[in-house]
Amino acid sequence: DSGNRSMNTNFARLIGEMDAELRIELTSRVRLLTAELRGELLREVALRVGDAEAKSSVVEINMDSKIQRFTSELSSRLNRLQT
Repeated sequence: DSGNRSMNTNFARLIGEMDAELRIELTSRVRLLTAELRGELLREVALRVGDAEAKSSVVEINMDSKIQRFTSELSSRLNRLQT
């Protein structure tokens, strides 16, 4: 009977050690995956921000051009009205 207890105790100890090792391994892998995903997300966000900035620059240039044309046309019309 004491042989069974000893074996059960050893078995429980081994199970506990395996559990601890598996937890460490799982934690390590989760951290690695988290770092990889964080990197991927940051790259994706940087690309999207860059794309949005480029598009907003194009819109700004187009708006400046339209405002200049409108101002020029308005100035021309005002000059005709004044003469």
